[in-house]
Amino acid sequence: KDKKEKEEKKRKEREAKSGTEGKPKSKKMKESGEAERSVKASAKEKPKRPASVYILFRAEERPVIMKDNPALGHSEVDQELSKRWKEISPTRKEALESKYSEAKEEYSKELAKWTKWKEENEPDKPKPKSSDKPSKSGKPKRAASAYLLFIGEEKPAILKENPSLTFGELSKEAGKRWKEISPDRKKVFESKAAEAKEQYDKDLAKWKQEHEPEKPAEEDEPVGDGKGSEGDDPSTSGNASKSSDKPSKSGKPKRAASAYL
Repeated sequence: KDKKEKEEKKRKEREAKSGTEGKPKSKKMKESGEAERSVKASAKEKPKRPASVYILFRAEERPVIMKDNPALGHSEVDQELSKRWKEISPTRKEALESKYSEAKEEYSKELAKWTKWKEENEPDKPKPKSSDKPSKSGKPKRAASAYLLFIGEEKPAILKENPSLTFGELSKEAGKRWKEISPDRKKVFESKAAEAKEQYDKDLAKWKQEHEPEKPAEEDEPVGDGKGSEGDDPSTSGNASKSSDKPSKSGKPKRAASAYL
């Protein structure tokens, strides 16, 4: 009982200090406080970019394919999805594009809120120091691989078919098409890459000759004839070992002389 009375007394003292004694919090105050906390919590998280039209289509169509063909593997499902996407009706595509537009508009609003919150609540991060070292002018760029040459050629076609694809989705689709490329077409890209690599090696060798100075040849050290510069005194001889200036440890016995010495 005494413990409860003490706790009640402390509570009243705290309320008296804050000026809220006997004044229960109103419903509006509670709701506004909760809403403010919710806004702050959500503002800290950067909003996610909306799914593209193609991803929305995949999300709708995948369960249908899996239901009709439960034995299909992951790659086979992806192939079927790509096939159905190419055959999609204009009406359905418009509906998906409308969903994407709405999601994108909402994303833009949330991103603006998040950016404003970040500017007000988080200090600016120090910008990384730019390197003072000048770039090696004129150095030839490394030759592109067969895969990169393929992407450069295929990218416009992919974006034409799927204009709302993100960078990650575009890379995934390009990788898939590269795996399915015909051997003849692949040889064309490999041949182009080999020619580019050969030209790169030549250009790099030429650039190195013009920009990288040759290292001077190391001079051979003269071999002594066993005689010192000051007669036969070994202490001044070029081949004599240098005596240490450090005093020997007191009391430590000297090493025994060898048969040679």
